[in-house]
Amino acid sequence: MVRSGLQQVQSREKSIGITTQSISWSGCWRSSRCGGRLLRLSVANRTKVGFTLSDQELASAFAFLETPPAVDTHAHPGRTFVKGAIGLTWKMRLYQLTGGFEARVAEDMIAGSMGAVCFSGVADFSVLDVSGDGLSSVRKFSPGEAWAYYQTQIANLKTLVTQGLVHPVLAPKDMATARASGKPGCIFAVEGGDFVEDDPARIATAFADGVRMITLVHF
Repeated sequence: MVRSGLQQVQSREKSIGITTQSISWSGCWRSSRCGGRLLRLSVANRTKVGFTLSDQELASAFAFLETPPAVDTHAHPGRTFVKGAIGLTWKMRLYQLTGGFEARVAEDMIAGSMGAVCFSGVADFSVLDVSGDGLSSVRKFSPGEAWAYYQTQIANLKTLVTQGLVHPVLAPKDMATARASGKPGCIFAVEGGDFVEDDPARIATAFADGVRMITLVHF
């Protein structure tokens, strides 16, 4: 597995980097349609982290990951949370077009020997907008909107499992079965408890849905 993982990484790029997609005005262009207008979005090039690892260092890293599994506790692989979001501002609609690359990210996680990753939903994405150098909430949820959006997001996350892209991790023992399956372990999470609203029973519902992490707030 060490040799296989090393070859996969080396075949992609000798130096370590991360792959990102963003709305910017440089890099490789792609076209998308939104509201009848043709938009040109760019996919950012692979980003270097500023140093190059030797073959021996890479092999040592993969060997280390054979025993203690690496777990990313905050991630949005493929930006699954943007699917099905409605009521977005025009800027966030543009951002929504950059999602949907879960299959590619799953391959990256396998190549990088990731044990499991928190696939995080974003409870308040539909009410956010760009503000200064970050994001902020710009409107209130309409009645039932937060709960409906949670249900949309969890359905999309479950689809990743049924498609065979990831292996669900519901308990510690599932880490071993995920590794044996050859698929990245998937831990469902939600950033922001907005969907709970005034009904604490929804926390139990989320647990039954496979969610194992909920933060109190997002933005």
